[in-house]
Amino acid sequence: MKFDSSHFKATASMVDQMIALLDEFAPELKAILQAEIKEGNKISEVSKGWPETNSIFVQTSRPFKKRYDEPKIEYKNLNDPHYWKEEYTTKNKRNLLVCPF
Repeated sequence: MKFDSSHFKATASMVDQMIALLDEFAPELKAILQAEIKEGNKISEVSKGWPETNSIFVQTSRPFKKRYDEPKIEYKNLNDPHYWKEEYTTKNKRNLLVCPF
């Protein structure tokens, strides 16, 4: 799936930059993100530089529709209102896919 502006809940001026960052996103996390988009979820944030310099951080606009089991990915039900509800990370913690409450 190629990402386009319909997959984002963000201003149009930010979408091109976010799409470019998704090219660097871990393929395993990208597969989960694409599955969420097919279920109607959208992307609310994509950024680079946290928690590490080369990290890519992606947040969906709504909670995940289901739980995904991927061998190269770690799942955590964080359930912390200061941060987010759930997260998927690469095992090296370099890329994060998170959802709000």
